[in-house]
Amino acid sequence: MAVEFEKLVYLDPQKTGSTFVEEVLIDVLGHEPTLRQRHTPLKERDPHRLHCISVRDPWDQYLSLYRYGADRRGGVYLNLKAAGQASAYRDFGSWLDVVLDPAHAPEVAPNWGSTGIARFVGVQSFRYLRMALPRALERMKAMESVEDVREQHARLKAWDVVLRTETLLDDVVDMLDTHRDRLGITMGRDEIASRAASHAGANASKSKRVEMADEHRARIAEREWLLLEEFGYQA
Repeated sequence: MAVEFEKLVYLDPQKTGSTFVEEVLIDVLGHEPTLRQRHTPLKERDPHRLHCISVRDPWDQYLSLYRYGADRRGGVYLNLKAAGQASAYRDFGSWLDVVLDPAHAPEVAPNWGSTGIARFVGVQSFRYLRMALPRALERMKAMESVEDVREQHARLKAWDVVLRTETLLDDVVDMLDTHRDRLGITMGRDEIASRAASHAGANASKSKRVEMADEHRARIAEREWLLLEEFGYQA
């Protein structure tokens, strides 16, 4: 599932630079994916292949998702519109009132609601978990507490390498260079870096602190505790 190559599996949560990553992998590995089912959870982890996942600053994710919906685009916007919640987009705070509330989870993202995990994590952690864990949706339904989420994630996460959207170009190059023998890459680091930089997504690879009201930042941090714990994002 996800985006699979002969020797590598790319786990691609939504809005984490996945188009750029896939383009670079095709260029450097020299072939199209053997299977492309984007944003679709794994069934099982293949121990013979390298697994990577992309992640993003959760505050940046929320702002991006809000702005996308404010332009009347995207699945979350369409879901909220269908549920009569389009007025939430009048401002960022009003929108957060809806998307951070577990009671609205079925309206925001149906699987987030139906699995029951909205009681424990926000929608961005849900999107991450559904790609990080094999048979994720099935496993989520059995999670009964924050500790269940934490324990199962620590024990079952499928990825070997993390690619951060904030440093995406460098992280992709580092992964391909570090694992060149395992992946059958013959080109040197400089050529890997040059090819990666030639793709448009490289221009978005930059680290910055997202400006946001402290109240909104704190509310998001509370719901996205898993991303903060696992990847060191700071409130």
